[in-house]
Amino acid sequence: MRTTKRLSSAVSMCAAAVLASALSVGACSDSIHVGDSFSDAGGDGGGGPTFTNDAGSGPSSSSSGAPGKANSLQCASNHCAPGYATCSDSTFSCDVDLTSNNYHCGSCSVACPSNSSDLNARSVCANGTCQLTCNVGFADCNGIIDDGCEQILDEVNNCGTCGHACAAGQPCLDIAPFVPIGKCGCPDGKTWCGTSCVDLGGSDANCGACGNACPPPPASLPPLGPNEHYGCVAGACATPKCDDPGGYPPKGYADCNGKPADGCEANVFGDNNNCGSCGKVCPPGETCAILQPSNTPGCACAPGSTKCTQASNPGFASCVDILTDKENCGACGARCDGNDGVICDNGVCVQLCPDGYAECNGDPRDPCETNIMTDPYHCGGCNTHCDATLPQPGQGGGCWTEDCVAVPVN
Repeated sequence: MRTTKRLSSAVSMCAAAVLASALSVGACSDSIHVGDSFSDAGGDGGGGPTFTNDAGSGPSSSSSGAPGKANSLQCASNHCAPGYATCSDSTFSCDVDLTSNNYHCGSCSVACPSNSSDLNARSVCANGTCQLTCNVGFADCNGIIDDGCEQILDEVNNCGTCGHACAAGQPCLDIAPFVPIGKCGCPDGKTWCGTSCVDLGGSDANCGACGNACPPPPASLPPLGPNEHYGCVAGACATPKCDDPGGYPPKGYADCNGKPADGCEANVFGDNNNCGSCGKVCPPGETCAILQPSNTPGCACAPGSTKCTQASNPGFASCVDILTDKENCGACGARCDGNDGVICDNGVCVQLCPDGYAECNGDPRDPCETNIMTDPYHCGGCNTHCDATLPQPGQGGGCWTEDCVAVPVN
């Protein structure tokens, strides 16, 4: 799918800086003569420009003849702005932000430690200092920086946070798959049976109590219909019940017509008249399916959503907004590429550049390649140039200027 690109919204001061550079007689490293006279045969010799402060802010020079300062005029500068530097691997002058660069943190010679799986942490440069940030699900509970974030947070004595211990007999369970942040206890209605949380009211292996498995039913009991067996219901064994979901595509069984002869006849995972439960009818145009990502049965799909299915995963469906869904952008299966910042906007994949970056070379293979905060040839935006003769650096999205130095008039 074709991808369009948008630039980031960095605020540029470059035009003003270039204009100031054009108006000035020289760069900040040069001398300019404030109030100096130009030759003017038709005048009094005072035709040279005089640059002063704004009205009411004071004169440009003192009455004693001491030099004043032209505060209202800025000159292009080849100096680095505070917090920026030119380091050995710089591409342009002053292009390293020492406050946030992991490889030059605070100074060109300081690199933050590389991320280490042994420490369960990453080191980032913030405000010019290397700071340790724990990975999700880990914490520095002992306060010793040398062993990083040593504690995983799904352990019974440190469940969710450092020092939070679960009550005796309670497990510490992850709040979500692949997220090692714990929460004490089982969900409501379930009991911890040593290895998992179970429903004691309906578990054939733990009926009424952990470890109480239902025995085979007595031969004297009458045979049951399809998709039905004797098991645990309300904590009692030898009770007719529908089989657990199974098969491929998966089927969920229920006795919706109340007729013992046909057992659990309804497939609540795919029956439009009994979708998810007996009697739940799907509206016209919608069909019953196992909905992803929740993996629960439901009608697909409500107005405003599109039903997307995969031949490799029959019985399952996703209800998506093809105007905004990156996996189904404009049509089912039309996935936007995996570059950071890609969104689906009105059914079209759009590359949004991070703040401070822009797509300037038009090459889709390296989106948002230009750092418009420090690139003097793309300063604040593509193709906005700073003064290359100095050279004038780009700093924070603007061509760097300083107050022009006034030279006393003799």
